[in-house]
Amino acid sequence: MLDTRRYLDFEVIKESWNKYSPGNGTKLKTRVMLELVWHTEEDKKQHAFGITNSIIVMCDPSLQGSKNQTKYTP
Repeated sequence: MLDTRRYLDFEVIKESWNKYSPGNGTKLKTRVMLELVWHTEEDKKQHAFGITNSIIVMCDPSLQGSKNQTKYTP
């Protein structure tokens, strides 16, 4: 079967971060980013999407362990 995928050009207007504070000093940020939109020539009414999930954890320093001091050779 021949792939007849047609990519659509689009511009993202706004992709905001979702922010969470669990209450222990840690902050979480999540975001879903739209990267691709396409359809096939056979079915122009059905679209497919390529997305990326991004998660950032900003841990309070008091919750972090000690730094690893191991020296590694190149």
